[in-house]
Amino acid sequence: MREITSRSQGQRVQTVITELRRYVVGWLNYFRDQPHLSGVAGLEDWVRRRVRLYYWKQWKQPRTRRRHLLARGIHPDRVKLATRSRKGYWRMSGNSIVQAALTNRWLQEQGVPDMKQQWIALHYPGPSQGA
Repeated sequence: MREITSRSQGQRVQTVITELRRYVVGWLNYFRDQPHLSGVAGLEDWVRRRVRLYYWKQWKQPRTRRRHLLARGIHPDRVKLATRSRKGYWRMSGNSIVQAALTNRWLQEQGVPDMKQQWIALHYPGPSQGA
């Protein structure tokens, strides 16, 4: 997953998310016998942060970051704190301003896989999936 979300690839975010989704589904099916949801939950948090990092890296210029953060509904005073920060990409991907702009729900709408939900579906199939 680290190779797929590598910062130096220079691919569109949608391409990376599509490849990541394919990889995660295969990985979860391969490790189907993983007994604990907690391991998957930690990995899911890491993947979402890694995708936030990818977005932040692509919004390289402060004016681009400002435009995107404002479009996501962040207050202009808080946007100024984030866009002019000299902190690294990984640290900024964990920043509360960036997390408020790129919420888990928004990332899921963009196609980032919901690993916990997929793990639950694999281990506790509903009546419509047969068992």
